[in-house]
Amino acid sequence: MKATTVLASLLACSTFNAFAVTLPPEPVARDDLFELTGLTLSISAPGILANDSGTGVIVSSFFDPGSGTLNNLLTSGAFLYTPERGFSGITTFDYSILDAYSRSSSATVTIDASTTLPQARDDYYTLSGLTLNVSAPGLLANDRGGIGEVVVASFFDPTSGTLDSVITNGSFSYTPEYGFAGVASFTYSSLDELGRNATATVFIDAAASIPVAFDDTFSVLSGGTLDILAPGLLANDRGGIGEVMVSSFFDPSSGTLASVFTDGSFRYLADPGFAGLATFQYFSIDELGRTSSALVNINVVAVPEPGTWAMMLGGLAVMTGFAGRRRRRATKH
Repeated sequence: MKATTVLASLLACSTFNAFAVTLPPEPVARDDLFELTGLTLSISAPGILANDSGTGVIVSSFFDPGSGTLNNLLTSGAFLYTPERGFSGITTFDYSILDAYSRSSSATVTIDASTTLPQARDDYYTLSGLTLNVSAPGLLANDRGGIGEVVVASFFDPTSGTLDSVITNGSFSYTPEYGFAGVASFTYSSLDELGRNATATVFIDAAASIPVAFDDTFSVLSGGTLDILAPGLLANDRGGIGEVMVSSFFDPSSGTLASVFTDGSFRYLADPGFAGLATFQYFSIDELGRTSSALVNINVVAVPEPGTWAMMLGGLAVMTGFAGRRRRRATKH
C-alpha cells in the first residue's frame, strides 16, 4: 500500500479534539517604600512581594542600592539592608519577579532615612546663681529624632563666660564673667548612632536677675538725727544674685551722712536751721558684680512751734538705734 493511501485512511478514521489553554494574568511588581528606623532595616517575608501580584511569584534578581548594602535578599521577598554611616537621605534599588510561567516584572524599592534624622532645638536658661548647673538630659531634653542613642558630640565656647563642662548626656556647667548682665550663647552638635548630627544654640540670660535699686523716702526734723536700721536702703530693692549690699554713695545735698553700711543701714545728720529736701545717691552690688543705683529723699522738716509737736511727729518716719551685729561701711564717692 502506498504511503499516501495509508495516511488518507488514517485521516479518515481519526478524530481531532482542540483544547483552549488560558494563562493567569501577567505578574505585576509594584514599588515599595520603607522607612529606616534602626541601624539596619530587616524586612521579613513576604516583604517586597507583599503588594505584588501573580501566580507563584518569587524575587528572581535585584540591583545593588545607591547607598548602603543589601546583605540578603531572598526569593521570598525578605531582605536585610545596612545603611552607610551618616546616611540621611533616600536610596533605591530595583528588583525583578518571576511567576510560575517564567514571566517577569520589575519594581523599585525606596528606603527613606530622612524622617529619622536627629533634630536639635534651641535651649533657653535664666542665670539665677553664681553658676548655672544643668543636669541630664539638659541640652537634649527638647531634642527629637535620631536612631539609637543621641549624645552631645561637640560645642563651641560661649560668647561670654566659661563652659566648665559639657557632658555627652546633655548636662553642663556654666560660669558667667564677673559683672555679666546680658545674654550669652553657645552652639552644640548632637550625634545619633548612625552618625547623623544636628546643631542648636543655647541662650543663657543673666539680665533677668540683675539687681534693681528703688528710690527711698525718709523724714527727719531740722537739726535732728535719722538712724535707719538694716535692711534700710535695700528693703525695697529687688533682684541680684547672692547677697546684695550697698557698695558706695555720694554725699547728700544737705546735711551729713555720718555712716552708711553695706547692709543698708545709715545715719543722717540734718543741718540745724535747714528745712526742705535733702538727697543722696547710693549704689548696690550683687555677688556677680552687677550694680544698680537709687536716690534717697530725706524730707527735713522745720522744728514746729510749741504745741504742734504731736501732730508733726505723727507724720515723721523716724527710726533710731542700730542693731548690735557687726557691719561694714559703704564707700563714699
